[in-house]
Amino acid sequence: MLLFGIVVIHFVSSCRPLPQTQQKPLPPQMPEIASQTEQRPAQPAPTPTPPSPPPTIDYRDHTFSTDIKAVRLAPLGEPLLLPKISLGTPATLELQFDDLKGNVKPYRFTLIHCNRDWTPSGLEPFQFLNGYEQVDINDYAFSSLAKQRYIHYRAAVPGPNQEFKRSGNYLLIVFNDEQPEIPVFTRRFYVAENLVNIESEAVRPPGTRERNTQQQIRLRVKTPNLQVSNPYEQLGVSVLQNGRWDNALVEIQPQFIRNAELIYERPEQLFEAGKEWRFFSLRSIRLLTERVEAISGRDSQPRARLFPDEVRVYQTYQYRADMNGQYFVAVDESDRDELEAEFVQVDFFLPFPAPLPDGSLYLFGSLTEYRFDPEFEMIYDFDRKGYAIQQLVKQGYYNYQYAYVENGSTKADFSAVEGDWFETENEYQILVYFREFDGNYDRLVGFSSASSVNRN
Repeated sequence: MLLFGIVVIHFVSSCRPLPQTQQKPLPPQMPEIASQTEQRPAQPAPTPTPPSPPPTIDYRDHTFSTDIKAVRLAPLGEPLLLPKISLGTPATLELQFDDLKGNVKPYRFTLIHCNRDWTPSGLEPFQFLNGYEQVDINDYAFSSLAKQRYIHYRAAVPGPNQEFKRSGNYLLIVFNDEQPEIPVFTRRFYVAENLVNIESEAVRPPGTRERNTQQQIRLRVKTPNLQVSNPYEQLGVSVLQNGRWDNALVEIQPQFIRNAELIYERPEQLFEAGKEWRFFSLRSIRLLTERVEAISGRDSQPRARLFPDEVRVYQTYQYRADMNGQYFVAVDESDRDELEAEFVQVDFFLPFPAPLPDGSLYLFGSLTEYRFDPEFEMIYDFDRKGYAIQQLVKQGYYNYQYAYVENGSTKADFSAVEGDWFETENEYQILVYFREFDGNYDRLVGFSSASSVNRN
């Protein structure tokens, strides 16, 4: 594991500077004060408490520290896009996050190359990376005006002394150099080659049952630049809906092969269409913005109560532009969003006649890292007759939905609360992986996207 055997490296980040950006060494440790010796009776030594085991890296987006908020990894200047860059180009991703503790920490990041199923490929850093294995995150700035004090960090990925040598799936791991064995958070991203041509479309399924609630993906992949002897084993195609992996189609097989063209038009290549995402705006805490019913604690810890939501299963479809589950940080009264945005405790409430007996309801979206973990599970309030949850978020504009997960399942059922309409606008990402005949890792040789608004 790369987190062991740390080599300390200091450098100046290549990110564009933040206002009042701090580029200075960490403060020294305070000296210990010797205590005076006292004559006391001997006391039995206390039983030591065994340390908690470090979190297990599960190779998905996951924030392990409760002090870390608003983690984002996206192409520079494109905060709502999938974190993908092209191999051999100077493009970078921008990493941003906030630490609610007031002291600067020696954060660093390292990278792991992964197979197409998000297991470690086993490649050593020198095999997929030129330059340093680990990078200091020393571009930081202190918040100003916000009631909740925090430190905003940012970094470029790859770092200024790094260059990718291999395409594929990557996991970024951020850790505190004082506890390198404990990850602070992880984020997935992609490095792609442009070696295949992809034609894709999202269409209305022909089947009677599916045509009103689902969307079908059709693909054609042309491989004139690859030596593919066995496409069924060497090629792997995954399709994501709005960048999500919890409902992705993986390892889909071609229906036909014609020379160097593979045709993927199987009728089972279906996605539940869902609904346009719910939203709320916290760009201001002085005024009641969209979907906000009340704001309290403006002078201490701001708290926002959203209007109660509705079950949308039987509502007719209405188009509304959304961000397909994403969010961005913004403050109406400031041009220094990242440093002056408040952290606000947001109350969500969904009226529901009785608790669902065979599963749990979760707040879902980029703000919850698309995870079905206990911290995002909604609690049924018998007095108010509905599901409630509170989340601490940074000021901005947010998309979200409610996801029902049956006991023992890992997949969400949105038909219980949200419903499905084939008219829904979704963005689909197509990833084509290739492994050499005698290769030991998966290359990401093609990337494309298709919108369901261009359907037949």
